[in-house]
Amino acid sequence: MNRSAVYPGMGQADQAPPAPAPSFYEEVFQYVFQVTLTASQAVKEQRQTIDRDADFIWTAVWGTQTGNYSVQFRDANGRIMSSGELRNANAIGTAQFPVPMMKPRLIPGGGFITMNLTELSVASNTIELVFGGYKRFKTRQ
Repeated sequence: MNRSAVYPGMGQADQAPPAPAPSFYEEVFQYVFQVTLTASQAVKEQRQTIDRDADFIWTAVWGTQTGNYSVQFRDANGRIMSSGELRNANAIGTAQFPVPMMKPRLIPGGGFITMNLTELSVASNTIELVFGGYKRFKTRQ
């Protein structure tokens, strides 16, 4: 007698339900912020706007500059990310050696990365910051 015909599933392992399809997909992306500061200039609340098409997972920062400066970042929730402004040598990596975030930060689409910058080299200073990470696009379900 074929027991599996009489008792369906008998002798077979339970099948796990299929995993749900992810509700998003991710693509590597970089936001570029550029500013030129005059000698000893301090600017507050400078913003890098995040595109509305996707959330941004911020994982690293790097950049270039023509002189020394200090920087303090705030995340999209307005949380200060250091106890004070950090010298660029301590906070900003290079393209070869980007500074990773201790913990990636989720910046919602339409949100901001905010920064305070102070020029320290007593000369004009052209700064380019690159915020590396990935965009998290929502999928339609």
